[in-house]
Amino acid sequence: MNSPDKLHKLSREELYQKVWLTSGVKLSKELEVSDVAVFKRCRRLNVPRPPRGYWAKIEAGHQPKRPPLPPFLEAAASEKM
Repeated sequence: MNSPDKLHKLSREELYQKVWLTSGVKLSKELEVSDVAVFKRCRRLNVPRPPRGYWAKIEAGHQPKRPPLPPFLEAAASEKM
């Protein structure tokens, strides 16, 4: 399978779950793409990503809040392409 295909075959909901359960670097290795590609895909699909320091808080035993998956606006996505 071509590497970008792994990223593009994920549904929006699957991407949201993976981004919030795995750090960007680990996720990019799993999907065999760069972390920038993951972040760009999140931006294009309007998937929120963990803020800076999120993984450090998790490691310290905290449970930071995860924002809900916002609705996807196709018109906004097509303008960004």
